[in-house]
Amino acid sequence: MDLVVVDGPNLYNDVASSLLGTWSDGDLTAYLLEWFDMDRLVLATLNLEAPPKLGVVIFHSHKALGRDPYRIKQEQLDAFWGRQGTNPDASTYLVEIPGEQQETYLFKCKSCAVDNSTNTTSEKGIDTSITTYLLETADRWDSVCLFSQDVDYVPPVLALRRRGKMVFAACSRSDRATALLRACQSHFPLDLSFLLADIQLWS
Repeated sequence: MDLVVVDGPNLYNDVASSLLGTWSDGDLTAYLLEWFDMDRLVLATLNLEAPPKLGVVIFHSHKALGRDPYRIKQEQLDAFWGRQGTNPDASTYLVEIPGEQQETYLFKCKSCAVDNSTNTTSEKGIDTSITTYLLETADRWDSVCLFSQDVDYVPPVLALRRRGKMVFAACSRSDRATALLRACQSHFPLDLSFLLADIQLWS
């Protein structure tokens, strides 16, 4: 693998929702904030002994990260993303585009078990920034793994594959034949056993 590109907020939510229920909510958030390293999960998931030739590039914004109960507040973000970017062979790329995207989040009330919904805001421009980065750097790599499950990446993935590039995806729900997984060369399931072992180290 020449390059790994990570949709940071997407991977954070994927990891947090996969671990939800294994620990108390406060402990899960503390683990993610204080200990969890995206680049180590990348190496475990791809079964790599050495980092990719061009490293791991993690895209993120300044928007609050995750949802309750694993939300990282805005004032904690600099420390979280700063730690991700200072790891060896990893770098972070801040996306700052004015505006925000409204999404409806469906949930079941824990007290009364009634279905409910709320409006949330999410990052704007990360998928476009990653697409631009992949197309601009395509002459420097032959294989890339995208850590995301966002179907917005399908058109650029298909365009890159038509240029002869090998494009892979990694996400926790790799058992579902999503449009992104179908568009990629192949896919990797997130190494959840690594995460569970990593939590034990942290505790």
